Amino acid sequence: MKKRKILIFMDWFLPGYKAGGPIRSVANIVRALSEDFDFFIVTRNTDLSDDEPYKNIDPNKWLAKYNAHVYYLSADNYSKDKIKTLIGERNYDAMYLNSLYSSQYALTPLRIRNKHFPDLKTVLAPRGMLGAGALQTKSLKKALFLKTTQLFQFFKNITWHATSEDEKNTISKVFGSKAKIIIGAPISIPAKFESRNKINKYPGAARFFFIGRVSEHKNISFALDCFIKLKPKGEILFDIFGAAEEQEYLRKIETQIKQLPSNIKVNYKGPIPNKELKIKLQAEYHFMLFPTKGESFSHSIVDSWNSGCPVLVSDQTPWGDLEYKNLGWNFNLQDPISLIDSINQAVNLNQETYNNWSNSCVRFYNKNVCSEEITTKNKLIFE
Repeated sequence: MKKRKILIFMDWFLPGYKAGGPIRSVANIVRALSEDFDFFIVTRNTDLSDDEPYKNIDPNKWLAKYNAHVYYLSADNYSKDKIKTLIGERNYDAMYLNSLYSSQYALTPLRIRNKHFPDLKTVLAPRGMLGAGALQTKSLKKALFLKTTQLFQFFKNITWHATSEDEKNTISKVFGSKAKIIIGAPISIPAKFESRNKINKYPGAARFFFIGRVSEHKNISFALDCFIKLKPKGEILFDIFGAAEEQEYLRKIETQIKQLPSNIKVNYKGPIPNKELKIKLQAEYHFMLFPTKGESFSHSIVDSWNSGCPVLVSDQTPWGDLEYKNLGWNFNLQDPISLIDSINQAVNLNQETYNNWSNSCVRFYNKNVCSEEITTKNKLIFE
């Protein structure tokens, strides 16, 4: 049977990794559904925050890569006419946009579709950008954008891709009850967990990590401020992995690091390729610390569980009741003491209890994050 053709616009794709979850989400969809759909991906020829193009990749032509056809568009070849040509050069069954605010790789393609290809089915994934916490960052600019697009019905006749029931409710709240929304949780790829590779856990010490873009939205400074003011007990290591999307915010973090008490060591490590991630997490860290202002899913969280690492996450993700399930702790961003209490509990876990929690994380990942049901729901996005 002839495959349906799906055109995807996104700012960054493989082999890029610095933009984190959005790359993983689309890459996993393509990998899981490539037998059912023919994917055509238009993206930049650079990674997040990079000026140098990818090595050994020819730009501005269709290439067969990563179970798809990928068009790495260079900055000097980008134009509205080019986007119009790419949309119109073949008879696509659907267009998928992987961002709400990207001017070049979401808004411009949607504007061209609305004007020249109004019958092209279009799906937009806001990727948690409409959550209450996310809207607090640059709130005035975002509020003006949303009001303007609603006034001119810019998002009329599209389908929204929500990754959870909570995100569906959020989209309905912003764009109205008549908004067409389909739910499809991100697809995750299972990987074998080797418990013997886990780092030992002794009461009174713990190693934490953060993975994600270093930005105000990810809220690392909140955790550091709690460290400075409330001084959790024990020997604590906290390594931060991710691209510095906002240099001013990185400088703020570096200033905070200098003010930490002597029992807390924090290091900014920069971005880490996905292929190195799992082994490193298993071998060197106990817990993930993730004080984000809002997520619709978060590959970082499920990657932690897949590596046997419980998580300490804010109350702005879809993952709740973590302590009850032996998966970690939820803390309240309005109550810094709740974060410190969670950290102290994590630091005091002994080896036996930690092993039980670590195994719970892997079992939960395999049963609830990697499932055929999730893959099936993602097929419905494009049908």
